Formats: sequence, structure tokens, C-alpha cells
Amino acid sequence: MYSILSKIELQQYLNQFRTLATNLDYSQFDNIIFFNLESFYSYMENISGHPFQEQYDDLEKILDIIEPYLPFAVGDTALAFLLEATYVNDEIEMEQLKLKYGSRLRMDFINLVQNILSEEEWEYILQLCETIRQEKESNLHAYY
Repeated sequence: MYSILSKIELQQYLNQFRTLATNLDYSQFDNIIFFNLESFYSYMENISGHPFQEQYDDLEKILDIIEPYLPFAVGDTALAFLLEATYVNDEIEMEQLKLKYGSRLRMDFINLVQNILSEEEWEYILQLCETIRQEKESNLHAYY
């Protein structure tokens, strides 16, 4: 049976995720420059034994749990997705588009959390994820 995280569980995972994502130590990279976010996450995904390995593995484990409750796309990715979605003609094309942008979801969410400037912004993200959780819960109850 499909299960939904409780509100408290979701908040706990999101807070744990925030702590991990905002405490990455870049000081070991005094001779490396990452040109953009994609190059940094490509490094973390493809180079074994990097300084972030344990934190990255922990982030991935939490993301596996919270991904269903995250906004599908944020920032520039959301805009690009919506623009491309306007030209989708059928369900197959939409599924291909979701696959294309789905791989960016994790990276964008890590970036979003790392760039939070205030507790109000964090509360907004928590509420957004909770709204998605509630919708899934309602749909599950309606299904059964």
C-alpha cells in the first residue's frame, strides 16, 4: 500500500535536509572552480570519494523520501518547463518533458534551500511541501 508521510515526518525530513544542504564545506576546494550548479552536482554524482560523499549520500537518501512532496520545478527550471509544456501535443510528449526536467528537481531544490535568506522563506517552502502532502493525502483517501 502507498503511504504518505505525516506532516511532522515531512517537516523533520525537510529540516534535516536543510541542515545538510546548508552545511556543505567548500574549503577543501581551494584549487577548483565550479562554473555552475550543474558542474558541481555532476562532480558530486560522478566522482567517488569526494569531500561531500557522506553528506551527498545523506542528501540523496532524504530526497528519495521527500521528492514526492517537492514542487516539481522551481526558479528558472519552472519557467522553462512551463514554456515547453505549452507546446506539448500529447501525453507521450508530456511524459518525455517530465523526464527531462525531473532530473533537475533535486539539484534545483538543493540550490533553493541553500539560497534561503530568511526564516519566512523557509516557512513558505515548508508550507508549499505540506500543501503538496495534503493533496496527496486527499487523493489517497478519495481513492480508497
